[in-house]
Amino acid sequence: MSIAVQADPAASPADTAIPPVERVAIDGKFLRAGTDRVLIKGVTYGTFAPDADGYQFPAVARVTEDFRL
Repeated sequence: MSIAVQADPAASPADTAIPPVERVAIDGKFLRAGTDRVLIKGVTYGTFAPDADGYQFPAVARVTEDFRL
């Protein structure tokens, strides 16, 4: 799925200005942008034990089905 956003032609440039973004920095075991903590969430796929032939990754059909689900 894809979502496209088009600017309102009636909006002035001042209405559509993007606010400045603070640089993310390391703060001990956290990440911080200005005074705000930055939380990053993610998902991984793997690790996999080698199969009987020593191949470390599942078959393409298995990966396709996993991501479909």
